[in-house]
Formats: sequence, structure tokens, C-alpha cells
Amino acid sequence: ELVEDISLGNVNNKIVYVFKKPDTNHPGCFIEWDEDGFSNYGIELEALFTRDWLIPSPDTNPSAKATAVITAQGTEWDDLILGGKLQRSEIVNTNGMTILADSLFFDMSDVSNPAAITFPQNYAGETSELFRGFYMKALEVEMPNGWQTQANNKPKAAIQNMIIDDMGVTLYAEATSVVQFPNAKVSELVASIDTVHVELVASSLVEAGIRGRLGLPVSKKDSIQNPLKYTALFNNPQTPGALSNYQLAISPTGPVNAHMLKGNLILAPTSNMVATIDKNKTSFNLTMNGQLNWASVKLGPINNVNLGLKFQGMAMTYNSLNANQLGFIIGNWSFASEQKFLANFPITIDEVKYT
Repeated sequence: ELVEDISLGNVNNKIVYVFKKPDTNHPGCFIEWDEDGFSNYGIELEALFTRDWLIPSPDTNPSAKATAVITAQGTEWDDLILGGKLQRSEIVNTNGMTILADSLFFDMSDVSNPAAITFPQNYAGETSELFRGFYMKALEVEMPNGWQTQANNKPKAAIQNMIIDDMGVTLYAEATSVVQFPNAKVSELVASIDTVHVELVASSLVEAGIRGRLGLPVSKKDSIQNPLKYTALFNNPQTPGALSNYQLAISPTGPVNAHMLKGNLILAPTSNMVATIDKNKTSFNLTMNGQLNWASVKLGPINNVNLGLKFQGMAMTYNSLNANQLGFIIGNWSFASEQKFLANFPITIDEVKYT
């Protein structure tokens, strides 16, 4: 048996293998013989991955490395496939996306692969029995920073088939119906997470995006009709020091019941939202153009108001770092059509205020 731990690097020293000695907490590495010769072996090792690929989550020690613990026992050396577990780790440069694999295989065999292995469709390495590396059939992914459930937890999705080899992490993931509307939050707005797409090749993020629906803060979250569709695309700035982030684009789907304004909003296609979600803050700037309709509502002392107003540049802003996080800009307003009347009196618009 080993009398002390032994560390060996892979071909590019991106993975360090620590072969463990047997002790109270570790079965360790050993070989047994009997009167007929070799009879049994045991292997226990820790694989430490470079912080260029993965970091522990939570990351409390800047020198610590994400670790997989793997073991095997057997009687044949020709078909060596070890099993183990990968600790909760954050994929570098994904704005906080984390993975947890309760079951992984370390393939050191040249004659077979782990049972039912399915290589990611974007994997360009060896896919025959000569494949050597780590394979995760099923794993759990936590959403990046900025996406939460209403209970302030990170939403999770189940995905399949991740590879770690000498070149890095390769993953092609699609998850659907992750969190139903309105049980998620994006930049503090009620939302859904309908589709998650992540494509990673040799630890380089090729593409990442999230699609879903988003409720405006002018509506009650439990009675939102026609929530906006959003697409959030990963942005990795090339400017030194700039943080990676997700940027959102929205599209209206129909009239919005604006409880705060006591009417129905019809948003024009020119309405837009710029939202940025990085590891330090979430923020958005929502600019709305369109029309606000009141149908048989009571405005102050006046009953049965039927009125349509056009607006341009009505805006809402949010910044999680500000003392007053949410801001509102009323924009410019005008009548949607010809002369309007209230209680049979002609009216004009001098100014619109919201208090």
C-alpha cells in the first residue's frame, strides 16, 4: 500500500491526480497478493482541476481547486474505470453557473468506456474505446447570478452528458420548463425560466442563453396577463476588467393589465429593456412606448371613464446597488385619437404625473 500521498499532473498540468494512502478516512491505494500471486487492488484518488476551468462553490479559499473523489477495486488491470463524485463547482466565466455531479466515471481503459456513455454533440475528442477522461451522465446545474425562485434560491435544472478531458470541460445542455411563471425572479421582476441553453467546448463558452416570460412591476404578480417574452444572452466583454454578464431583450405578447395605472397597457414593438446581470449587481432600464386604455374605470371622483392615451418614453429603472433601487419616469403623453370627454366635458392634457 502507499505510505504517503502521491501527486501527478496530467499532460498539461491542468489536472492534478492525488493518489491517497490508506488511513482512517480513506481506503487508499493498495495491491494484495496471495499464494497464487496478484489477487486484488484498490485505487482512491482525488482529481484537482485547474481554476481556469472550475472553482469550488462556495469559493472561500483563492488557492483551493474543484475536486472529484474517485475510487475503484478489482482484479484486472486491463479494464480500469473508476467511479466517484464531483463536488459542487462553478464553471469559470459563466456568471455563477454551478454544477454538481453525484456520479461520475474516470475512464482509464483502452478496451471499453463507461456503460451507456453518450458524448456531447459538440465534443471533438476521441469517442472510441480509446477515450480517456471524466464522464458525467447526469448532473444538476444551478442558474447564474440574477435568476432566483420566489424563495430567493437559485433555480436548478437537470442536464446530461458532460466531459472533462485534458483540454477542459465540454458540455452541450438544453433544459426546458425549469421554473413556471410567476415562480422565478429576474432582476427582481416576476418571471419564468422556460428554456436554458449552454454550449461549452474545452472550457470555452461558445453560447449560453435563457428564455422565459417576464412580468412588469406595474402589474400584480398573481394576476399578470400576457407577460413579456425575454431572451437573455451571455455576454463576455473583451474589455480588460469588465465583468461577464447576461443581457436581456424583451418582446410584448399582448395587452398588459397595469394595476398600478388602473388600465391596460398595449406596448409598441419599439419598447425595449436593457438588463445586465453580473456577479456584483442586477440592473435594468425598461423604456416603454405604446398606449394606455381605461375602459369603464373610476379615476378619482369620476366613474365610467373610457379613455385611451398614447405614451412615449415611459421608463422604469432598477439597480440593486442603489439606496432607491426602483425608479420611474412618466414620459410624454397624448390622446390616442380625437377630442376626449369626461362627464361630457371636453378635456386636454397639460401634464401627467405619478405619485
